[in-house]
Amino acid sequence: MFFSCEENEKVSYQNIKANLFLSIIDKKGKDLLDPDNNEISLDDIKVYYKEESGKLNLFNKPSLDNPKGFGFVAPSLESSSSRYFIDLFLNTVYVYDNQSCTVLVLRDGKTYEIKTYFSKEKESIIAQKIFINGELVVDIGDNRLATIVLD
Repeated sequence: MFFSCEENEKVSYQNIKANLFLSIIDKKGKDLLDPDNNEISLDDIKVYYKEESGKLNLFNKPSLDNPKGFGFVAPSLESSSSRYFIDLFLNTVYVYDNQSCTVLVLRDGKTYEIKTYFSKEKESIIAQKIFINGELVVDIGDNRLATIVLD
């Protein structure tokens, strides 16, 4: 009797660490995600996952708790920050050469390309370095917190 394994099986990751906490402020430091400021609505935020070909796919999964590809995080007593954040789910669907691209589009069409470099092991995929528009915002061991400053 012969047994064989399918070599082309898709890897199913059990441990995924691929998120980024983003705050969005203006040049004066005003928290634009704070609902009391009426600046950026969660409806103003779109998340796209970029394929290797460059095609963008809108994150829209109505069956998930966070169907738009991010969660909303209010300041808490345990946090040292008084800002609001989005917990952005980085692209782990289209990972090529251990990297992926997530595109964040804000109101007025402001676009941010978020490139992520991963380490992959048997059942884990972990974001190691994260760049926003070419600027390194997270390096190995850093917390996963970044700020976007809008004009």
